[in-house]
Parts: sequence; C-alpha cells; structure tokens
Amino acid sequence: ASAIKSPGTFLAARLDVYPNPSKGTFFVNTGQNESYRLRIYDSKANLIFDRQYEGIAAIDFSTENLSRGLYILRAELPGEVLSTKLIYLP
Repeated sequence: ASAIKSPGTFLAARLDVYPNPSKGTFFVNTGQNESYRLRIYDSKANLIFDRQYEGIAAIDFSTENLSRGLYILRAELPGEVLSTKLIYLP
C-alpha cells in the first residue's frame, strides 16, 4: 500500500519526517529496527539518494548537496511502501 500525506506527519504511524520544510537536516524515524530502504527523488523523478538500513529506527539526512525545492521520500518498509514530500528551503 502507498500513502501520501502532508509533510511532517506520521504515515500509517510508521514514518515521521521532520522538520518539513527544512532549512538543513531532515530527520526520518520509522519507529522500527527492521530492515528498510529510503529513496529520495527530485522534482524531475531523478533518484538522488538510495540506502538500505538495518536495525536503525531513526536517521538524519543532510541537505548539503540539495538545491532548493521539492523532493519525494519513498520508504520501503516490511509489508508497505510509504511516500511523502520533502521541502528544502535553505
């Protein structure tokens, strides 16, 4: 199942992204220690970040290489795929 919700909200009580919009680092919390994959796409659907995580519920994502704009975060969790907007305003 896919879900797109407002920035900075819990998605299916499994994904929290904050602050959003951000002027610097985004924090992503899946609330679980299972394996999951995070992907970030720019506004032209180019994949700019792709990483698999094991046993880490919360990560920080640096925006140092991003341009101002809208991005899509895709979280592939066990049994579901969630997506939300990331807004970077340096």
